[in-house]
Parts: sequence; C-alpha cells; structure tokens
Amino acid sequence: MSEIGGRKLPFMEYFIKEYISKYGHVGKIIKKELGGEIVFNQVHIDPNYSANKIPIKTYLYSDVVSFDVTKLIPEEKQRILSKNNPAWKLEVKAKYEEIEQSIHSSVNYNNLLGIRANTDKMNSAGISSLFSVGLKKKQRENFDKVHDKMLSGKYSEGKGKGMICSSFIARETITSLVELDKYSDPLN
Repeated sequence: MSEIGGRKLPFMEYFIKEYISKYGHVGKIIKKELGGEIVFNQVHIDPNYSANKIPIKTYLYSDVVSFDVTKLIPEEKQRILSKNNPAWKLEVKAKYEEIEQSIHSSVNYNNLLGIRANTDKMNSAGISSLFSVGLKKKQRENFDKVHDKMLSGKYSEGKGKGMICSSFIARETITSLVELDKYSDPLN
C-alpha cells in the first residue's frame, strides 16, 4: 500500500515501507493524568524529541505493542514480592507508569529536548536492514550508564550524537526499567 487515507506516502516513507520494514518509525505511548483527565502522549524523536497528544492518524495506521513489566522481574524477586504483598503486580505496573511519566515530565524535559534524530545513523540502519548486515559488532551495554546518560542529557551533547527513533525508545525503556528495578528490589 503506497497510500494512507488517499494520500500518497512521501518517497522515503514509501521506500522504507516497501523495502526495509513496515515500521518506518517507532514511538512510545505514555499515559498522563492532566486535571483529572487521562491523556495519551506519543514520545519520540522526529527529528527532535517531542511528547505530544497522539494524533488520530497515528491510531489509524499504527501497530501497538505492550508488555507486562512484571514478567521482567526475576522469579526470586517475584516470590519475595508476592509473599510481602499480594497486590504487588498492580503496584509494580503503576510504579512503571509513574516512572515513565517522570522521565517525560517538565523536570527532565530539558535533558530530552536536545536529543535529535541522526540522519547518518538512520541511513546506516536502513542500509543494514536492506542488505541484512549488522551495523557493527555490538558490545553489551551497561544499563546503568544508559540510564545515567538519558537522565543527565548526555545523549543530546556533542558531534555525532543523536540516535534513531528505535534506539531512543529502547534507551528510554531501559532507563524506566533501571528505575523500576530500584523500586522493586526487595533487598532495598
């Protein structure tokens, strides 16, 4: 399909959709409560960081994927948490939502505002997807470093910085999970 709602896709969107992946862009939905009303914001970089109410057209042609954050907690911790609190799953899910909201709150906004899409990285990712080659041999990342960089604004500084949308969402999710791990650690 090269049209959405009767509108032809721009060339790059068409090329990505037809030859690389049906997913030309990745964003994340963050639930917020504003004045007693629940609002769903889309956070993403396109080409700069933004966190705005999800446009209706996004609902029309997006796939939504969700995960149960409690399944990422090791079984040993789950046993301890369930022993101490039968409603632990609801509390952990609520805490995860709260953490995501705080990452995108006005307090941390300036740290995220400088994050920009990096065209060279987008092109490299597209080419590697097209030819099924890796970008580079990836070393295991230290999640605490990812967390610290995301919350301190280090991803928005310097030449060659920036990232593609999927990297941003992955790092934001890692940051949220590191924060959640602090909360859900029964040894703390």
